[in-house]
Amino acid sequence: MRAFFCEAMSLLRVADHRPWFYRHWRSVLALGLAGGLLAVAAGTALLNGWMVERESGRVFERIADVPARPVGVVLGTTPGTIEMADRLDAAAELYRAGKVQRLLVSGGGEPTVDEADAMRAGLIKRGVPAEVILRDHAGYRTLDSMARAREVFGENGVVVVSQGFHLTRAVYLGRHWGLDAVGYAAADPDGFISHDHAREWLARVLAVLDVEVFNRQPRVSGPPEAAGS
Repeated sequence: MRAFFCEAMSLLRVADHRPWFYRHWRSVLALGLAGGLLAVAAGTALLNGWMVERESGRVFERIADVPARPVGVVLGTTPGTIEMADRLDAAAELYRAGKVQRLLVSGGGEPTVDEADAMRAGLIKRGVPAEVILRDHAGYRTLDSMARAREVFGENGVVVVSQGFHLTRAVYLGRHWGLDAVGYAAADPDGFISHDHAREWLARVLAVLDVEVFNRQPRVSGPPEAAGS
């Protein structure tokens, strides 16, 4: 009986005249997904490599190497974190070294936590005069901060302050918006591998898409006074 059943199933398989795709659709789907993932991974690596190669010569780790610019743009992050403290230390160092004459602190303004206000207070504690600090409460994304520095605040040459892994994208976006932008790297407490570093790989790809494909604009536009400078 078992032999008869096996013979019958063999005959059925031979008699299956469906197109090859329908008989092997699972394998085709798996190969397609694998190919798609490989293409995305390759594209991500290529775009990251291109951006790093393009902007790496404009990002500096030593204060002595930073070219002077009229203003330093300090990019926001969560108040109270080590990352913010390190960015404020670097920004104050830039000002004391005479590399910039003003500081523009740019972050998202929220009802309970305002990054720009927190950064201004932190800089004043570090000895930076209040009158040289401008605030942009509408720096919701790096793109917003860089676009608004040029289009709203009217800046031309800037030193962007953030952690090194972030600066490549920030300088790229700043240059797209017409800024003569360089970067000064704050200390990176997370080391080489962290959640932020991994996320930055995707963020660089999105930045290229925002610039080259979607022509993304800042969320808020208007005079500096509207941003609470």
